[in-house]
Amino acid sequence: MGKRLSFYKINPPYSHLKEVVFERFDDFRKWYLEYPNEININILKYIENDNLFKINFDMLDQQIVDEIVSCFLGLFDDSENIFFKPFGPDVHPKKFTSSTNLVLETKDTTLIGLWKILFNGRSLKDGKYFNGYNNDFKIGFLSNIECDQFKEIMAKYFINIEYVKNNFKEEEGLGIVLLLTVLNEIMGYEGELIISIG
Repeated sequence: MGKRLSFYKINPPYSHLKEVVFERFDDFRKWYLEYPNEININILKYIENDNLFKINFDMLDQQIVDEIVSCFLGLFDDSENIFFKPFGPDVHPKKFTSSTNLVLETKDTTLIGLWKILFNGRSLKDGKYFNGYNNDFKIGFLSNIECDQFKEIMAKYFINIEYVKNNFKEEEGLGIVLLLTVLNEIMGYEGELIISIG
């Protein structure tokens, strides 16, 4: 299947990724210590020596936080979608990058910054771009306020899905159509939009 760009909602009673990671860290830690494959030595060293992730979170290095969060979402079992519910397109990132030039042409720094989160991810540590040890699998997130802002700015330049389909080449506008589909579907949702890239 190759690389994928996927979207998730957080199931109630949670609304923030950090809440879920903190809540489930003990289970994650136990699972990781027993997990037989794909061990990341950096995570293993941290987990073997520290089980106070929530308490020590503010003192941790961004790379270890990002790596733990990507492993948590990418490998830790939530097959019954108890915490995260997949929705919207699940496509190769190239489907979105095809629209990057249109976004850059707007010269709107807020829009460009939000758009870049789709590809660069975002750190749970400090909101900067994701920075794990290898960045093969990245996680990002947008607050519900940022999603509303994203939709509002997209509408300013690209009106709506029909407008994009009628005024841009299909491949060129595809990423915008996919993103507007996600933002339309998430309207009224109070939690963070989770993005996985990898």
